[in-house]
Amino acid sequence: MKTKSHVFVFVFVISMVMLPVSSALADAEECQPTPATQKAAEAHLKKAEGMEKAGKFKQAFDATMQTPCYKEGSAVEKGFLALRKRVAKKLGEAAEKKGQYDEAYEYFYNNQFGVEMDRVVYRKAAAKPDDFARVQKAVNYLRGTQEDLKNPNYSWSTLPDRGARMKAIPGYLDKLRSISIKNGNKYLADDEQIFKARNTSLAAKSDSLSELSKARDWLGLFGQSKLANDRALQHGDALAAKDTRTLLRLAISYYQFAGNEQRDKKVKEKARRLGDASLKKGDKKVAAEFYAIAGMGDKSSQLEESYAKEKEKAESKRQDKFKKDQDSLEKELGM
Repeated sequence: MKTKSHVFVFVFVISMVMLPVSSALADAEECQPTPATQKAAEAHLKKAEGMEKAGKFKQAFDATMQTPCYKEGSAVEKGFLALRKRVAKKLGEAAEKKGQYDEAYEYFYNNQFGVEMDRVVYRKAAAKPDDFARVQKAVNYLRGTQEDLKNPNYSWSTLPDRGARMKAIPGYLDKLRSISIKNGNKYLADDEQIFKARNTSLAAKSDSLSELSKARDWLGLFGQSKLANDRALQHGDALAAKDTRTLLRLAISYYQFAGNEQRDKKVKEKARRLGDASLKKGDKKVAAEFYAIAGMGDKSSQLEESYAKEKEKAESKRQDKFKKDQDSLEKELGM
């Protein structure tokens, strides 16, 4: 049975999905049922069912995968397949209870327990609600499965549990939505604290872009990334009102985070004007930094080079003067 790619959120073994037990284990050319092998298979089935009754589900499951050759379509084959489904469900439920969600999913997937598959996908995410990658995978899986099940031609749509899955999935998505919004709001609160702390503590972080990025990731899972982008624009506006190079650079970072090219361009134009004003005052170093912020790299580089030469020339003059003063002092002292 083929499935869509989103199903591989968990590890599973496709090769054994509901194949006749004998063909799953033996080469078709080697498996030639005879009355003797059929009788041996019947005895093997009876023994495996005894393991099931004794609560030895793993041994019973393994027994269904190691059988004598039997005739396909016979009562023996049906018995093995039914037994495998029963014990696989038990094993999957036991693994799920222990929090071994990947193992549980494998048992459920390989034996076509769709409702249980969806449940363990959700539970794996809910077990670590602060793990973005895990929650994101669960959301994508459940949404993909939901869409697939709407298609009557999708292979899993033909199974009897389709209706139950369609009914349960929206509930899982609602719970994951609550987790995502809660985490997104937490990072928005962190962002606000960090942004405010910039004005009161020298030890504060220089920006809150990391927190906003995390907030946007979480909120974006359910179409609310605009909340994080709007917050970035608010910070950008507050910073862009200032005339310092550091704050204008930061304003541009917030605008670029939000993808607002118009406001980004406006700040760069302001930086250009401030660069012009600084150049008129003769402050080439500051002017060069403003031009760099404005995206005028060539002009900034030229000014930096000119400033460096002037500084080097001034330093050379200072050293020459120092040497002359030192020589004069030595003469006066008769040295």
